[in-house]
Amino acid sequence: ERLATMLAPYVNAKGVLVMESPDPDVLLFKQGLDLRLQQFEEDCKMIQATERRLQQKIDEVASDYEQAVSGVVLNSDSRIFKRLREQQRQIELQQQEIDQTRF
Repeated sequence: ERLATMLAPYVNAKGVLVMESPDPDVLLFKQGLDLRLQQFEEDCKMIQATERRLQQKIDEVASDYEQAVSGVVLNSDSRIFKRLREQQRQIELQQQEIDQTRF
């Protein structure tokens, strides 16, 4: 908008820019816009790098969590199976006692 206002005196009725030599203010303004565009592009690259690092950390944490949960599950499963075998053995002993009592 500001650039359009600065260029308005140099635009003919057909909308063509007619300027013999560039106005120093216009050149300075364009350099400022170019610098801002360059800074914006650099900021975008930094944000993308940050996003990649964050995604990598999220993936690492998720993997660590899955491994921890898997370890807990395996540990719990082995304890449950051990307990189940103990109970099964106890039931067999009780069944033997019942059978001996009956006969």
